[in-house]
Amino acid sequence: MVADIWEVREGEVRAEFLKGIARLAEGERLVMVLDAAHLIKTEETRDRVAGAVESLGLTRPEEQKKEEKEEKVQLVSFRVGGEEYGIDIGMVQEIVHLPETINRVPDAPAYFLGIISLRSHVLPVVNLRALFQLKDKEMDDRARIVVVNLYEGQKGKFSVGLVVDAVTEVLRISRAVIDPVPVLLRSGGGEGISGVCKIAEGKRLVYVLDPADFFTSSDLLKMGKVVDSAKEEEEVVSLVEQEKQLVTFKVGKEEFAAGIAEIREIIRVPDIVAVPKAPYFVEGVINLRGTIIPIIDLLKRFGMEESARDGIRGS
Repeated sequence: MVADIWEVREGEVRAEFLKGIARLAEGERLVMVLDAAHLIKTEETRDRVAGAVESLGLTRPEEQKKEEKEEKVQLVSFRVGGEEYGIDIGMVQEIVHLPETINRVPDAPAYFLGIISLRSHVLPVVNLRALFQLKDKEMDDRARIVVVNLYEGQKGKFSVGLVVDAVTEVLRISRAVIDPVPVLLRSGGGEGISGVCKIAEGKRLVYVLDPADFFTSSDLLKMGKVVDSAKEEEEVVSLVEQEKQLVTFKVGKEEFAAGIAEIREIIRVPDIVAVPKAPYFVEGVINLRGTIIPIIDLLKRFGMEESARDGIRGS
Protein backbone atom coordinates (compact mmCIF):
# COMPACT_ATOMS: atom_id res chain seq x y z
CA MET A 1 0.00 0.00 0.00
CA VAL A 2 1.31 3.44 -0.95
CA ALA A 3 0.33 6.54 0.96
CA ASP A 4 1.13 10.14 1.79
CA ILE A 5 2.29 10.50 5.39
CA TRP A 6 1.52 13.42 7.70
CA GLU A 7 4.16 13.67 10.37
CA VAL A 8 2.87 13.79 13.95
CA ARG A 9 4.48 16.71 15.78
CA GLU A 10 5.06 16.86 19.48
CA GLY A 11 2.21 18.59 21.29
CA GLU A 12 -0.34 18.24 18.48
CA VAL A 13 -1.80 14.99 19.82
CA ARG A 14 -1.04 12.52 22.58
CA ALA A 15 0.55 9.97 20.28
CA GLU A 16 3.68 8.48 21.79
CA PHE A 17 3.42 5.35 19.61
CA LEU A 18 2.81 7.14 16.28
CA LYS A 19 5.18 8.29 13.55
CA GLY A 20 2.44 9.95 11.56
CA ILE A 21 -0.95 9.58 9.91
CA ALA A 22 -1.36 8.16 6.40
CA ARG A 23 -3.97 9.80 4.20
CA LEU A 24 -5.57 7.33 1.75
CA ALA A 25 -8.37 7.55 -0.81
CA GLU A 26 -7.92 11.31 -1.23
CA GLY A 27 -8.15 11.89 2.50
CA GLU A 28 -11.30 9.84 3.10
CA ARG A 29 -9.38 7.11 4.93
CA LEU A 30 -6.84 7.85 7.67
CA VAL A 31 -4.42 5.21 8.97
CA MET A 32 -2.19 5.71 12.01
CA VAL A 33 1.44 4.75 11.29
CA LEU A 34 3.10 3.08 14.26
CA ASP A 35 6.61 3.61 15.58
CA ALA A 36 7.41 -0.05 16.27
CA ALA A 37 10.58 0.77 18.22
CA HIS A 38 8.48 2.74 20.72
CA LEU A 39 6.29 -0.20 21.76
CA ILE A 40 8.96 -1.35 24.22
CA LYS A 41 10.72 1.93 24.69
CA THR A 42 12.56 1.79 28.01
CA GLU A 43 15.67 -0.09 29.00
CA GLU A 44 13.87 -1.19 32.16
CA THR A 45 11.05 -2.85 30.20
CA ARG A 46 13.46 -4.57 27.81
CA ASP A 47 15.57 -5.81 30.71
CA ARG A 48 12.49 -7.18 32.51
CA VAL A 49 11.40 -9.15 29.45
CA ALA A 50 14.92 -10.46 28.79
CA GLY A 51 15.40 -11.43 32.44
CA ALA A 52 12.05 -13.20 32.60
CA VAL A 53 12.79 -15.16 29.43
CA GLU A 54 16.13 -16.26 30.83
CA SER A 55 14.53 -17.29 34.13
CA LEU A 56 12.19 -19.64 32.24
CA GLY A 57 15.16 -21.43 30.74
CA LEU A 58 14.16 -20.34 27.24
CA THR A 59 17.64 -19.22 26.24
CA ARG A 60 19.12 -21.55 23.69
CA PRO A 61 21.87 -24.05 24.60
CA GLU A 62 25.31 -23.68 23.05
CA GLU A 63 24.70 -26.59 20.70
CA GLN A 64 21.58 -24.94 19.29
CA LYS A 65 23.41 -21.63 18.90
CA LYS A 66 26.08 -23.40 16.87
CA GLU A 67 23.40 -24.85 14.61
CA GLU A 68 21.94 -21.40 14.10
CA LYS A 69 25.31 -20.15 12.92
CA GLU A 70 25.05 -22.61 10.04
CA GLU A 71 24.62 -20.61 6.86
CA LYS A 72 20.97 -20.25 5.90
CA VAL A 73 19.55 -19.38 2.49
CA GLN A 74 16.15 -17.83 1.78
CA LEU A 75 14.61 -18.64 -1.57
CA VAL A 76 11.46 -17.28 -3.20
CA SER A 77 9.99 -20.44 -4.72
CA PHE A 78 7.59 -20.62 -7.66
CA ARG A 79 6.29 -23.03 -10.28
CA VAL A 80 6.86 -23.04 -14.02
CA GLY A 81 5.31 -26.01 -15.80
CA GLY A 82 5.39 -29.00 -13.49
CA GLU A 83 8.63 -28.05 -11.72
CA GLU A 84 9.47 -25.86 -8.73
CA TYR A 85 12.22 -23.26 -8.84
CA GLY A 86 13.74 -20.84 -6.35
CA ILE A 87 15.65 -17.54 -6.50
CA ASP A 88 17.70 -16.06 -3.67
CA ILE A 89 15.48 -13.56 -1.88
CA GLY A 90 18.26 -10.98 -2.03
CA MET A 91 17.81 -10.77 -5.81
CA VAL A 92 14.01 -10.41 -5.64
CA GLN A 93 12.83 -6.82 -5.65
CA GLU A 94 9.10 -7.55 -5.47
CA ILE A 95 6.31 -9.78 -6.79
CA VAL A 96 3.41 -8.25 -8.75
CA HIS A 97 0.32 -9.35 -10.66
CA LEU A 98 0.37 -9.49 -14.44
CA PRO A 99 -0.87 -6.21 -15.88
CA GLU A 100 -3.62 -6.12 -18.46
CA THR A 101 -1.24 -4.80 -21.11
CA ILE A 102 2.38 -5.64 -21.92
CA ASN A 103 3.89 -3.47 -24.65
CA ARG A 104 5.46 -5.73 -27.28
CA VAL A 105 8.96 -5.06 -28.61
CA PRO A 106 9.77 -5.76 -32.28
CA ASP A 107 12.68 -8.04 -33.23
CA ALA A 108 12.99 -9.41 -29.70
CA PRO A 109 13.74 -13.00 -28.58
CA ALA A 110 10.67 -15.27 -28.32
CA TYR A 111 10.82 -15.28 -24.54
CA PHE A 112 10.96 -11.46 -24.28
CA LEU A 113 7.29 -10.52 -23.81
CA GLY A 114 7.87 -6.77 -23.84
CA ILE A 115 7.94 -3.93 -21.31
CA ILE A 116 5.63 -2.58 -18.62
CA SER A 117 5.63 0.51 -16.44
CA LEU A 118 6.14 -0.37 -12.78
CA ARG A 119 6.00 2.60 -10.42
CA SER A 120 7.27 4.97 -13.10
CA HIS A 121 10.12 2.63 -14.09
CA VAL A 122 10.32 0.71 -17.36
CA LEU A 123 10.60 -3.04 -16.72
CA PRO A 124 11.45 -5.68 -19.35
CA VAL A 125 9.30 -8.80 -18.93
CA VAL A 126 10.46 -12.34 -19.73
CA ASN A 127 8.25 -15.44 -20.06
CA LEU A 128 10.04 -18.27 -18.22
CA ARG A 129 7.90 -20.88 -19.99
CA ALA A 130 9.26 -19.71 -23.35
CA LEU A 131 12.78 -19.34 -21.96
CA PHE A 132 12.69 -22.94 -20.66
CA GLN A 133 11.16 -24.11 -23.98
CA LEU A 134 8.00 -25.41 -22.30
CA LYS A 135 4.57 -25.66 -23.86
CA ASP A 136 2.80 -22.33 -23.75
CA LYS A 137 -0.44 -21.97 -21.78
CA GLU A 138 -2.90 -19.25 -20.91
CA MET A 139 -2.01 -17.55 -17.64
CA ASP A 140 -4.61 -17.66 -14.85
CA ASP A 141 -5.02 -15.46 -11.77
CA ARG A 142 -2.22 -17.31 -9.96
CA ALA A 143 0.42 -16.10 -12.44
CA ARG A 144 2.82 -13.49 -11.15
CA ILE A 145 5.78 -11.38 -12.24
CA VAL A 146 8.85 -11.89 -10.02
CA VAL A 147 10.97 -8.75 -10.34
CA VAL A 148 14.68 -9.56 -9.94
CA ASN A 149 17.73 -7.29 -9.90
CA LEU A 150 20.31 -8.69 -12.34
CA TYR A 151 23.13 -6.25 -11.73
CA GLU A 152 24.01 -2.65 -10.89
CA GLY A 153 25.66 -0.40 -13.45
CA GLN A 154 26.48 3.27 -13.86
CA LYS A 155 22.83 4.00 -14.61
CA GLY A 156 21.62 2.12 -11.52
CA LYS A 157 20.03 -1.31 -11.10
CA PHE A 158 18.97 -3.32 -14.13
CA SER A 159 15.85 -5.32 -13.27
CA VAL A 160 13.85 -7.89 -15.21
CA GLY A 161 10.35 -9.26 -14.55
CA LEU A 162 10.06 -13.06 -14.76
CA VAL A 163 6.55 -14.38 -15.52
CA VAL A 164 5.86 -17.56 -13.50
CA ASP A 165 2.81 -19.83 -13.22
CA ALA A 166 2.44 -19.36 -9.46
CA VAL A 167 4.51 -18.22 -6.48
CA THR A 168 4.75 -20.93 -3.81
CA GLU A 169 6.44 -19.63 -0.65
CA VAL A 170 9.63 -18.27 0.88
CA LEU A 171 11.93 -21.16 1.84
CA ARG A 172 14.47 -20.76 4.63
CA ILE A 173 16.91 -23.65 4.32
CA SER A 174 20.46 -24.63 5.11
CA ARG A 175 22.94 -24.21 2.29
CA ALA A 176 24.02 -27.79 3.03
CA VAL A 177 20.83 -29.19 1.45
CA ILE A 178 21.64 -27.55 -1.90
CA ASP A 179 23.55 -29.93 -4.18
CA PRO A 180 25.66 -28.84 -7.16
CA VAL A 181 24.08 -29.06 -10.59
CA PRO A 182 24.55 -32.55 -12.11
CA VAL A 183 27.04 -32.70 -14.98
CA LEU A 184 24.40 -33.82 -17.50
CA LEU A 185 22.20 -30.87 -16.55
CA ARG A 186 25.07 -28.42 -16.93
CA SER A 187 25.83 -29.70 -20.43
CA GLY A 188 22.22 -30.13 -21.52
CA GLY A 189 20.75 -26.66 -21.55
CA GLY A 190 20.74 -26.10 -17.80
CA GLU A 191 22.02 -22.53 -17.99
CA GLY A 192 20.82 -20.48 -15.07
CA ILE A 193 20.41 -23.43 -12.70
CA SER A 194 23.00 -23.06 -9.92
CA GLY A 195 21.94 -25.95 -7.68
CA VAL A 196 19.28 -28.45 -6.67
CA CYS A 197 17.63 -28.13 -3.26
CA LYS A 198 16.41 -31.30 -1.52
CA ILE A 199 13.50 -30.81 0.90
CA ALA A 200 11.33 -33.27 2.86
CA GLU A 201 14.00 -35.98 2.82
CA GLY A 202 14.52 -35.61 -0.91
CA LYS A 203 10.84 -36.00 -1.83
CA ARG A 204 10.65 -32.37 -2.95
CA LEU A 205 13.22 -30.91 -5.34
CA VAL A 206 13.62 -27.20 -6.01
CA TYR A 207 15.92 -25.97 -8.77
CA VAL A 208 17.90 -22.96 -7.55
CA LEU A 209 18.16 -20.35 -10.30
CA ASP A 210 20.64 -17.59 -11.04
CA PRO A 211 18.69 -15.29 -13.40
CA ALA A 212 21.86 -13.45 -14.45
CA ASP A 213 22.91 -16.62 -16.35
CA PHE A 214 19.67 -16.84 -18.35
CA PHE A 215 20.58 -14.25 -20.93
CA THR A 216 23.41 -13.72 -23.39
CA SER A 217 25.26 -10.42 -23.35
CA SER A 218 23.59 -9.46 -26.67
CA ASP A 219 20.13 -10.11 -25.19
CA LEU A 220 20.94 -8.00 -22.14
CA LEU A 221 22.25 -5.24 -24.38
CA LYS A 222 19.07 -5.33 -26.47
CA MET A 223 16.82 -5.20 -23.39
CA GLY A 224 18.90 -2.35 -21.98
CA LYS A 225 18.51 -0.35 -25.18
CA VAL A 226 14.75 -0.96 -25.17
CA VAL A 227 14.51 0.34 -21.59
CA ASP A 228 16.65 3.39 -22.38
CA SER A 229 14.61 4.28 -25.46
CA ALA A 230 11.36 3.88 -23.53
CA LYS A 231 12.64 6.25 -20.87
CA GLU A 232 13.45 8.85 -23.52
CA GLU A 233 9.99 8.61 -25.08
CA GLU A 234 7.99 9.19 -21.89
CA GLU A 235 8.39 11.57 -18.99
CA VAL A 236 9.07 9.56 -15.86
CA VAL A 237 7.97 11.22 -12.63
CA SER A 238 9.58 9.81 -9.49
CA LEU A 239 7.28 9.60 -6.47
CA VAL A 240 9.82 8.09 -4.08
CA GLU A 241 9.90 11.12 -1.77
CA GLN A 242 6.12 11.51 -1.65
CA GLU A 243 5.10 7.87 -1.22
CA LYS A 244 5.71 5.10 1.26
CA GLN A 245 4.66 1.44 1.29
CA LEU A 246 2.68 0.43 4.37
CA VAL A 247 1.32 -2.78 5.85
CA THR A 248 -2.07 -2.00 7.44
CA PHE A 249 -3.88 -3.89 10.20
CA LYS A 250 -6.69 -3.39 12.71
CA VAL A 251 -6.41 -3.13 16.47
CA GLY A 252 -9.89 -3.05 17.93
CA LYS A 253 -11.94 -0.83 15.65
CA GLU A 254 -9.01 1.37 14.61
CA GLU A 255 -6.70 0.91 11.61
CA PHE A 256 -2.94 1.20 12.04
CA ALA A 257 0.06 0.70 9.77
CA ALA A 258 3.80 0.08 9.85
CA GLY A 259 6.41 0.66 7.17
CA ILE A 260 6.91 -2.45 5.04
CA ALA A 261 10.66 -2.36 5.75
CA GLU A 262 9.91 -2.79 9.47
CA ILE A 263 7.85 -5.96 8.93
CA ARG A 264 9.84 -9.18 9.11
CA GLU A 265 6.92 -11.53 8.47
CA ILE A 266 3.25 -12.11 9.34
CA ILE A 267 2.21 -15.37 11.02
CA ARG A 268 -0.71 -16.89 12.88
CA VAL A 269 -0.23 -16.68 16.62
CA PRO A 270 1.08 -20.04 17.94
CA ASP A 271 1.13 -21.22 21.56
CA ILE A 272 2.46 -18.43 23.77
CA VAL A 273 4.63 -19.15 26.83
CA ALA A 274 3.72 -16.81 29.70
CA VAL A 275 6.58 -14.79 31.21
CA PRO A 276 6.55 -14.13 34.98
CA LYS A 277 6.75 -10.48 36.05
CA ALA A 278 6.60 -9.25 32.47
CA PRO A 279 4.97 -5.88 31.71
CA TYR A 280 1.16 -6.08 31.61
CA PHE A 281 1.06 -5.72 27.82
CA VAL A 282 3.53 -8.58 27.15
CA GLU A 283 1.52 -11.77 26.59
CA GLY A 284 4.63 -13.93 26.71
CA VAL A 285 7.11 -15.32 24.19
CA ILE A 286 7.10 -17.71 21.24
CA ASN A 287 9.81 -19.77 19.60
CA LEU A 288 9.97 -18.71 15.94
CA ARG A 289 12.38 -21.05 14.16
CA GLY A 290 14.82 -20.99 17.07
CA THR A 291 14.45 -17.28 17.86
CA ILE A 292 12.66 -16.20 21.07
CA ILE A 293 10.15 -13.45 20.20
CA PRO A 294 8.24 -11.41 22.82
CA ILE A 295 4.52 -11.02 22.02
CA ILE A 296 2.88 -7.65 22.71
CA ASP A 297 -0.89 -7.23 23.03
CA LEU A 298 -1.48 -3.93 21.24
CA LEU A 299 -4.96 -3.57 22.74
CA LYS A 300 -3.40 -3.48 26.21
CA ARG A 301 -0.39 -1.43 25.08
CA PHE A 302 -2.67 1.28 23.67
CA GLY A 303 -5.09 1.10 26.62
CA MET A 304 -7.97 0.11 24.33
CA GLU A 305 -11.01 -1.98 25.22
CA GLU A 306 -10.24 -5.68 24.88
CA SER A 307 -12.29 -7.74 22.45
CA ALA A 308 -12.60 -11.36 21.37
CA ARG A 309 -9.84 -12.57 19.07
CA ASP A 310 -10.49 -14.57 15.94
CA GLY A 311 -7.84 -15.70 13.44
CA ILE A 312 -5.25 -13.30 14.85
CA ARG A 313 -1.96 -12.80 13.13
CA GLY A 314 1.29 -11.32 14.41
CA SER A 315 4.09 -9.48 12.70
